[in-house]
Amino acid sequence: MPYTYNWTQWLFLFYFYSFVGWIWETSFCSIKNRKFENRGFMRGPFLPIYGFGVITMMLSTCMFRGNLPLVFISGMIGATILEYFTGALMEALFKVRYWDYSDKPLNLNGHICLFSSLGWGLASIIVDRLLEGPADIMVSRIPERGLVIMTDVLTMIIFADFALSFKAAIDLRHILESMERARENVLREMAEARNDAREMISNVAEKAADSIEKAKDNALREASNYRKRMDVVAAVADDEAHKRKEEITAKLDKWKKDMEEKFPVRDYFIRGQIYSNNVVSRKYAESLKELSDRITSVIPEKLRNKHGEDE
Repeated sequence: MPYTYNWTQWLFLFYFYSFVGWIWETSFCSIKNRKFENRGFMRGPFLPIYGFGVITMMLSTCMFRGNLPLVFISGMIGATILEYFTGALMEALFKVRYWDYSDKPLNLNGHICLFSSLGWGLASIIVDRLLEGPADIMVSRIPERGLVIMTDVLTMIIFADFALSFKAAIDLRHILESMERARENVLREMAEARNDAREMISNVAEKAADSIEKAKDNALREASNYRKRMDVVAAVADDEAHKRKEEITAKLDKWKKDMEEKFPVRDYFIRGQIYSNNVVSRKYAESLKELSDRITSVIPEKLRNKHGEDE
């Protein structure tokens, strides 16, 4: 039968299942990796994808309650669609993936996979048979005024957390984009330096060949002289390329320092985006790895441990 919850009750249930989802995923990942991991896009104990997922499952299975096969199938389909579009939207917006099933069989663009979909179907049965009844009793027994106050407080806390986490995710995207542009500039300048060196050597070689043709009587002597000149030019070109490389490296180091000042890796929320979610990026994979290594190298042990880093 259809639900008769008002907006406050629906919102409270969304927060409740977001909290239950956080407990489940944090516990699972912490046990799996043998260290505490505060999972989720936000820093607080809430995973909105689970809140939306359960609400979606409730709405998609409400007509089939009591029929486990249909509850399983309808909940699986509804939650899988939600997971796919949520993952695609977050990657398009933040340029990183907060979950990635690319290495799992039967996945679609890495956003969903058969194993995950089956998990959503099983979760639909668990919610239908184990959680929904107690949650319904809890919501119905909380006085309306108390429920409104609790929901308002949770809304303020979660909204503030989400806003800070959203800003951190956007900052992380800007960092990765800037790192990638700097990387491309370095590679381009190094390629130009190599081309300049090759061009210098090629010009000398052409002049040597012309001179040998013009001075056949002194060909061996001229060739020897030009070979010596080519060696000198090659050494000069190599030295010039080395200097260019040092200049480029210095520019990159200065850029990294500027980026650290603009987006300090000490920022709790930026660290959380990387540590807690094990984010991946197809487009900025090298830059993300470099940033992760840099964060690891500067964060004190006590702070690292807060994000589940084992020493």
